[in-house]
Amino acid sequence: MEKESQIRQITAIVAQKRPGRFNVFLNGQYAFPVAESVLIKYRLYKGMEVDQKLLQQISNDDQVAQAIIRCWITCPTNCGPNTRWNKS
Repeated sequence: MEKESQIRQITAIVAQKRPGRFNVFLNGQYAFPVAESVLIKYRLYKGMEVDQKLLQQISNDDQVAQAIIRCWITCPTNCGPNTRWNKS
């Protein structure tokens, strides 16, 4: 029974005012924000059941996504995926 209580259900996914960001609700309560890329990667949808392990993976990937976005905002010419190879 303990494992069953750790599994939660996504009850809503709502777009934030910030483009590319969404709020995820679990069991009817706000749980966490997530980047659009992470939402797509994990194919999150209303009604999906998630466990603690998956929530941790989502959180880790969201932190990476936020770091990439910050890099693009602060230095768009120096943070491309092929930056090392394109420099003369």
